[in-house]
Amino acid sequence: MKRAPGDGSVYKNSFIDRKTGETRISPTWMIAFYHDGKKIREATHTENEREARRILADRLKEIRDRTVVPTYKADKITFADLRDHVIRDTEMHGRPTFRVKISCGHLERFFGAKTKALDLGPRVSAYIEERQKVAMDATIAHELATLGKMFSVAIREKVLQPAHRPHIPTLAVDNARQGFFTTSEVDAVCAHLAPEDAAVIRFLYLTGWRKGEILGHVAKPFPLTWAQIDFEVGEVRLAAGRTKNKQGRSFPFDAMPALRELLDERRAHTTHVERTRGIEVPHVFHRDDGSPVRDIRRVWATATRKAGLPGRLIHDLRRSSVMNMERAGVPRSIAMSLSGHKTESIYRRYAIASAADQRVAVAKISALLGSRSPEPTPGKVIDLASRRAG
Repeated sequence: MKRAPGDGSVYKNSFIDRKTGETRISPTWMIAFYHDGKKIREATHTENEREARRILADRLKEIRDRTVVPTYKADKITFADLRDHVIRDTEMHGRPTFRVKISCGHLERFFGAKTKALDLGPRVSAYIEERQKVAMDATIAHELATLGKMFSVAIREKVLQPAHRPHIPTLAVDNARQGFFTTSEVDAVCAHLAPEDAAVIRFLYLTGWRKGEILGHVAKPFPLTWAQIDFEVGEVRLAAGRTKNKQGRSFPFDAMPALRELLDERRAHTTHVERTRGIEVPHVFHRDDGSPVRDIRRVWATATRKAGLPGRLIHDLRRSSVMNMERAGVPRSIAMSLSGHKTESIYRRYAIASAADQRVAVAKISALLGSRSPEPTPGKVIDLASRRAG
């Protein structure tokens, strides 16, 4: 049957065997079609002619509908293209890119910037084996997640199709942090910090807020300001755009004398700096020159080591605050509104249980066991049927 114009064709390439000099026919099928006046040839990687014709039909439909970029262009997409797409997407959504860039750097060193995107899948297992020699599974898991997101973004932007996504294994990671601070431990760490840095640590411990919410970070460089502190009402407030879960919240510091005292001291110090230097200082946590406190990781590492608590994390303060709320019997819905947790999964992750609730539960079990009647002692078996008959 004569092929209609625009239907494309399927065929097999011939090649010369370098060893024997004989002409051979490739076992896999090729397809050819026209797009925008240009002849396109694409390998189907299948030896089944029916499957090759189905792929050809899909390509022609894509061109007619113009719903996606024709698949043959996927052969031109490289790792560098995927990397650029995912970084641009991360920036567009207002999220920090430094972790994505670090992961992309490790991936690129192994795969190569010019490697075709369609060739990445078969090498993922080798990447995992190579990285496990020098990196923790949690780090590798994040890098694999970044690789998966690279394909997701490319598919969403119609650079690739869903069928092009390779299987990316996942690593089981048990990295739930278990560190908690007591008040005396916080005092010991703060003794080795400058007053402004110690104030940050105490604020985090008392409120359970995230470090980035009061010092700012790359994506949201908004340190806590005095405009967010209402001394008349006794509340410190965060606008919706400045929190991780995109929800605003407040903390009534008037009900916590230690927090009230801390903020009063910071306000007095800010006033002193403003009068001495003749400048306006909008930030709650600032240096003596009025510049905001930004990064305290180095001084934190030094202070925890001197306090005999090496390796502790700043985020442990947040977990400790949540634990304190549980121990105080604060309902979880209220605790979540204060700390800014969106779901109760954090409680399951930290395996936090209220000591008071546990005591009540154990008391209920004890009461149940105590009220249970004694088990009957084994005795002589009596045949009731024979007794009635007698």
